[in-house]
Amino acid sequence: MIDCVLFYSAWCRPKQSKALYTTAVIGLWFLMAFRNIDLGGSDAQVYQEWFHTAVPNLLQFEWNPFVFQREIQDEWGFGWLFTLLASITKTIVPTYEFFQVVYVTLSFGILILIIEDMQLKQQEKGLFLFAYLSQQMIWFFCVLLRQNLANLVVWFVLEHKFKKNALIKKALLLYLATLLHTSAYIAIAAIIALWVIRKLPARKIVPGSLLIGVTVFFAGKRLISYILYFMANYVDTRYSMYLNAAGESSNAINFVLRLCFVVLLYLEFTRNREDGSEKNLYIGVIGFLIGSIPQALVVRMTEYFAIANNYAVAKLRKIFKIKENRAIVASIVLIVFFIVFVRFLNVNADFMRNYKFLF
Repeated sequence: MIDCVLFYSAWCRPKQSKALYTTAVIGLWFLMAFRNIDLGGSDAQVYQEWFHTAVPNLLQFEWNPFVFQREIQDEWGFGWLFTLLASITKTIVPTYEFFQVVYVTLSFGILILIIEDMQLKQQEKGLFLFAYLSQQMIWFFCVLLRQNLANLVVWFVLEHKFKKNALIKKALLLYLATLLHTSAYIAIAAIIALWVIRKLPARKIVPGSLLIGVTVFFAGKRLISYILYFMANYVDTRYSMYLNAAGESSNAINFVLRLCFVVLLYLEFTRNREDGSEKNLYIGVIGFLIGSIPQALVVRMTEYFAIANNYAVAKLRKIFKIKENRAIVASIVLIVFFIVFVRFLNVNADFMRNYKFLF
């Protein structure tokens, strides 16, 4: 229902759209922050066990992140910064319920800050959140907690306009993202690649990336094996668990969706050329290329750049200015995302069908 409200808000007048958008955000925050702590499958049980047995109070916390990574992190795999957040909340109120409320509130605060940074119009904010909620938002906000915060930090780096010492601030924030989840190292490598390809003209990089992406999708099994081997040996030994699954095919539906997002981003760039359109086009290209690697693990890697996909949906009103075309496209988008959302709930988030509050 909230997803439909967000979609509907995009086609209302600004004041109505703002009221519906604000109500939807508050509703989402409440449902996620005050959900039963056992909702989240086996991950929820792991997080609770870690919180109660491994998280110290602030007086016992290891403040040196290098010592923490070398001597403590291997046991649970939880990063220094995420453990610090848990330690602060545990010191204040030693219950996992309180930690969950603080965590979700922090996540929503960063997400809203990012959306404001993107300078979207009011109706576009509803479409952005609609696209995000229809795909991975529940999974990351309620299950993959550590990477969710790392994602949001990377999104902030990609979208925020730093006025002074931009490079230093971005580097510091990206390092903090790695202290939340080690997969952020891959995001850093991809961001370096992003800075390189932004020197190339969009008219050449888009068709080239589509050709490379399709080729890698059908013939990239060996590449992902090498990447996972490197990550397991030099970043985090837990990546070795994915080596045996290196030949698995990533979801073809998601691959086609990412391809469509790149096309929408290119249309938005060529037709409107708004502030941010070129940047998000290149972000979408990087996400598409990473997502072309045929391995299930990359679904989590592409989320670092999925903000561009949500941006593409947010700009539907401007990409298709003729009302008749806009109505057709809007209907198609609503149907497609409804199918994606229902499939996601049935395959990855069946725990939400048995929703309960924590009180």
